[in-house]
Amino acid sequence: MKVGIIGAGVMGSSIAKRLLAKGVVTAEEIFVSDVDEGKWEKLAKEAGVATFKENPRVAREAEVLMLCVKPQQMAEALASLKPFVTPDHLVISIAAGVKTGAIEKMLAEGARVVRAMPNQCCLIGLSATAFSPGRNATKEDLSTAERIFSSFGKAYLVDEEMLDAVTGLSGSGPAYAYMAIEAMAEGGVEAGLPREVAVALAAQTLLGAASMVLETKRSPEELRKSVATPGGTTEAGIRVLEGGGFKGLLAKAVAEAAKRSKELSSKYA
Repeated sequence: MKVGIIGAGVMGSSIAKRLLAKGVVTAEEIFVSDVDEGKWEKLAKEAGVATFKENPRVAREAEVLMLCVKPQQMAEALASLKPFVTPDHLVISIAAGVKTGAIEKMLAEGARVVRAMPNQCCLIGLSATAFSPGRNATKEDLSTAERIFSSFGKAYLVDEEMLDAVTGLSGSGPAYAYMAIEAMAEGGVEAGLPREVAVALAAQTLLGAASMVLETKRSPEELRKSVATPGGTTEAGIRVLEGGGFKGLLAKAVAEAAKRSKELSSKYA
């Protein structure tokens, strides 16, 4: 499988490195382009992959094209690729808000498109990625996409209309988790811990709690109740969170981010 990556920014570079680390492809099977010469030169040095300034060079070499550009750069990127993308290519986009239908319209008839929403944690192989097929994508295309996404985390197939909700939840979610770590660490500092220790404890605690949900298959509510014994320290802390509307605020944050994603998506309908 020859993979072309359009955009050598943080996400594009991280995906290229994870594909190599997981053995999905070899360095000779990855082709990357970016208008910023500094970015693709850096990636070429770090990963040993072929890099170019021109997008068409990538399209001529690759079978799978991953669009790792910002939404506002998508029209320009697709215009440069359109003469070179054939029905033999699989086009995968990770641009937030740009629907498969819009991408298909900007390419030649019959373009096979998959749209995905990974998150920042793909940098360390722990992304939560949801993906959806366009109208011409095949079952084999979805298998290929899942193989790629699984190289940098967990992958989930969803209907495209769910991707705005995915954006609000897992796309933006790392930021909410970082805020929780910040706040927990601040409480630890106020209670007497050195800041470095407080941050490490808070981060490890969130990592452990998330792993408990995924590995035990128990509900978050059940696990929470198993920690919060009546009259104990955890119950005292939870009373504060409930009094401040903690759960409601987080749910509202996800909903608001999803709403904004839907607004952005309407621009690319």
